[in-house]
Amino acid sequence: AVVEHIQGLKIGMPTEIFDDSWDPSVRSSIASALAVFEELGAELVEISLPHAKYVPAAHFILLSCEAASNLARYDGIKYGFRADSSKDLDGIYLETRSQGFGYGIKSRIMLGNLLLTSQYYDSHFRKAQVIRRLIREDFKKAYEECHVVLTPTSPVLAFDHDIGLSQPIGMNESQRYTIFANMTGAPAISIPCGFSDEGLPIGIQLMGDLFSEETLIRAAYTFERNTDFHLKKPMLPEVVK
Repeated sequence: AVVEHIQGLKIGMPTEIFDDSWDPSVRSSIASALAVFEELGAELVEISLPHAKYVPAAHFILLSCEAASNLARYDGIKYGFRADSSKDLDGIYLETRSQGFGYGIKSRIMLGNLLLTSQYYDSHFRKAQVIRRLIREDFKKAYEECHVVLTPTSPVLAFDHDIGLSQPIGMNESQRYTIFANMTGAPAISIPCGFSDEGLPIGIQLMGDLFSEETLIRAAYTFERNTDFHLKKPMLPEVVK
């Protein structure tokens, strides 16, 4: 039996996001998910997030700067890992941070420290903060027209782990929409909504206004009660290394 707990729920579809950049399998699954929501009584509403295209760059800058600032405490003295081979204070700092952080984290720390210098603070960090404020205002206006905003969890399909590590651009592309929640500080939930022809999982993300967790959980729960994607498992490759 159909569980109708979302009658009248308005689901926002950002015009700047629903474009041709998605993998065809993602587009097909999202279209099917929207049809399910409509059948359950939800209303689809077109909304606009005019500053959405600037979010990935702003998020990358802010993430690097915050990593440089917040991870400075991990020096081998009070927090976390300490290199045992160190013989003096400088050695503790150097060896602990060299051994304790991976390549990706070291890159973010170095970039973040660079962007926080007087030379780049205004041109990069401050502008990224402005974008964060603007995207928050975009979502605030959107929630005047809808209750939740729907996007794909990822516009691309899952890729080989080793390829993802060697090509950070692809990794960043897969996070293109989930970073909206990080930038706005608002709640979001991701649920399964389909599979590609190769058996790779596809998900949808629902985002809500501040303190709208109840609405998000109700919408996600209703969708899962009326579909079975969350009960299925992705197909594994024929050869698992």
